[in-house]
Amino acid sequence: MRAQAPFDRLRAALDEGNLELISLADSCLRQNYQTDSALYYHSLFLIKKGRLAEAKTQIALLEKKYPDFYMKDYAYALYYFESENYGKCTDRFNAVLKKNPAHLKSLYNRALVAGLLADYKAAIEDLSACISLQPEQAMYYYSRAYWHEMDGKLDAAGNDYEMAIRKNSRLFDAYFGIANCYRLQKNNDKACEAIDRAEAAGSQVAGDLRQTYCH
Repeated sequence: MRAQAPFDRLRAALDEGNLELISLADSCLRQNYQTDSALYYHSLFLIKKGRLAEAKTQIALLEKKYPDFYMKDYAYALYYFESENYGKCTDRFNAVLKKNPAHLKSLYNRALVAGLLADYKAAIEDLSACISLQPEQAMYYYSRAYWHEMDGKLDAAGNDYEMAIRKNSRLFDAYFGIANCYRLQKNNDKACEAIDRAEAAGSQVAGDLRQTYCH
């Protein structure tokens, strides 16, 4: 349990965007402490900080020293994403998912890449897999709704935006997504109703957006 504690802290820091904790990863590396995990987390911090050349060097070292450490592929995928090399990015997410089909972050991020490449079907399939694994996560419904919307499937998008709100009533972007779907369908009354719901749920910007979505 003690061996995992520093990496639990690093994982939480990455999720929270606390990039200053890279110092803990540095310390683990200097002390040769759980070096495979230390290299992995250190590379993720470098990617988040935009230090891509250093990150690539770290991941290459990780791959050389620990070729069976499959999460190196996840680190590479993030590196290639930030480098806008979406082909290699997808290949690396595929490698992670071959070893661990339930790796949610790879599924979610592969969906993002597919969506950016306008492969909305693949994006929706990956997000559906995320939902099947973690059905209470509002962001999975929200993201699937967005790609449905981009694909012109406004009814499916609206249903997923509503489900996202059901899971998290303060996910205000979902209300705005519903409003936009109604706006595209020329239904201003329903669009305004969605904005009203966002405002009632606590959105501070709903009033400012009323003109955009209601007229």
